[in-house]
Amino acid sequence: MARNRTKSRSRTRPTVDLEAIGLVLLAAGLAFAGLIVPALPTGQLGVTVQEATTGRMGILAYGLPLPFAVLGGLFLLRRSPPGWPRVAFGYLVALVGLWGVLVVAWPAASGAWGEAARAGLAGPLGAAVAVPAVIVATLGVEAMLAWRPFRIVTTVLAALVRGIGRTWRAARAARRRLKRRAEFQADVARVRGRLKSVAHDLAALEALYPGSGELTRWREQVARSRTQLRKVDEAGLDDAAHDASTWRAAVDAFTAARAEELVPHLRAEGVRDFGPWAEARRGDLGDGVEGASRAARALDGVRKALLLDLTALETRYQKATRERDRAEGALREVDADGLAAASRAHAARRSAYQEIAAAAEALDEDVGRLEAWRDWNGALLRLLDAYGDQEEVQELDGAAAGDLRKQGRAVLAKESAWREALRAVEGRAE
Repeated sequence: MARNRTKSRSRTRPTVDLEAIGLVLLAAGLAFAGLIVPALPTGQLGVTVQEATTGRMGILAYGLPLPFAVLGGLFLLRRSPPGWPRVAFGYLVALVGLWGVLVVAWPAASGAWGEAARAGLAGPLGAAVAVPAVIVATLGVEAMLAWRPFRIVTTVLAALVRGIGRTWRAARAARRRLKRRAEFQADVARVRGRLKSVAHDLAALEALYPGSGELTRWREQVARSRTQLRKVDEAGLDDAAHDASTWRAAVDAFTAARAEELVPHLRAEGVRDFGPWAEARRGDLGDGVEGASRAARALDGVRKALLLDLTALETRYQKATRERDRAEGALREVDADGLAAASRAHAARRSAYQEIAAAAEALDEDVGRLEAWRDWNGALLRLLDAYGDQEEVQELDGAAAGDLRKQGRAVLAKESAWREALRAVEGRAE
């Protein structure tokens, strides 16, 4: 009896006509879609519906008929998908979230409501609204897919964190590679600079010692080492750095040896016994010329000129000697350029000392001639004392004075001619 009552109640339970509901939903969805599409001729009713939907909500209003049409079509086919209320709810929530994104990113497409909302959210606050809008849209998608809430957000954030971490690690690795590369290039530049300095010194030494085959061979080997630096690796760079140190030590040793060889040549510079000679000549020129005649005063002027020339010659000699002493001190720690400069200065001082020696020899001759002129002047003074009233004697005195003032030291070589003239005048005066 109980089983019969159960069957009776199940036969009398009311059933839902899915086809009828599906037909109504499908018709409603299609009619709604037709009314909001501006291209269809729907008359005043379509304009009113469009203003109420797309005019206020924007382009997302075109998505409202979709759930009605889809669900109506499924019901019409007598299919009732499980969870369709959840899917429909999630779809609407996603539409709301997307509408919020449009309000921030594209207010003109979000309708009148969206433009009004965007106008009230000016500045950075308006842009910040996009974040919760995106979250709302993801919640709608998660509801449609039956996912737990915030799954998309947490997944995206986790991927973003991982991406940032990978990017950070890649950036640090790239920075380390660039740093190592920069350090390597700096080391290459340092080695290249050291080899360039060695090549420069070798060129200076080769110019100083052109017949040295050793220097030529070294220079060619250094040039090859510099060429190999263009495509060098770390192992090759170590070898090049060791070679640069070896070349530098060899060049410095060669330079030091040549500097030691140059020291005796520097010490040999000078004019032998120049100091005592100068003191002796200064003593010879220290006594003035006797007499008050015009020739005596002019001859004394020549003596003073010789004394000035002696002083100038001593100054030149002392200057060259000081330079020689400084050059010898500088040779204790000298490079190739310094050695070349010291060699050039040595040659220049040798020429200067030769000139000083020649000038000293000429001055020594003039000092000897001055002594002969002193005798001539004594004879003239005696002639003036005896025959000073004669015109020819006075003319001789004046002519000798004029010649001495005009020609200076050059007249000293003409003492014999003036002595003959003095004898002639003296003979006629007697």
